Amino acid sequence: MTYMSVNYDQATEQKVSKLYWDKMLKKIIEKPLEIIRSIVNNIIAKCIKIEKAAIAAENKKKKNGKLTRRERDVLKQLSLGKHKNDAIAKALKLSSRTVEMHFENIRKKYGKISRKELAALVKNGNAK
Repeated sequence: MTYMSVNYDQATEQKVSKLYWDKMLKKIIEKPLEIIRSIVNNIIAKCIKIEKAAIAAENKKKKNGKLTRRERDVLKQLSLGKHKNDAIAKALKLSSRTVEMHFENIRKKYGKISRKELAALVKNGNAK
């Protein structure tokens, strides 16, 4: 009887020990996962916030599609037959790169459109 009692106690102890270690391993594994999930969620939230700020900045930059005075000046020179950045830059006393930047901003407001189409818009009075 003592022999069975010892076996029973050892079996019970082993089961309890196994349950304890299973529980401990679960805690050891789950805690880092919770921390990683939290970090990932924070990163995602910050990325979304940055993306929203970038979209807001882009929308503010577009100013509802209205052209700036300098963008209108560049388009006017284009409609007068000056199709090269250097010629427009010389007429407006700007650098060639600045003229290109104005064209990039105009394209953002009007979409992918050629210079000929932009000149036609100006001549027809459709450029804002």
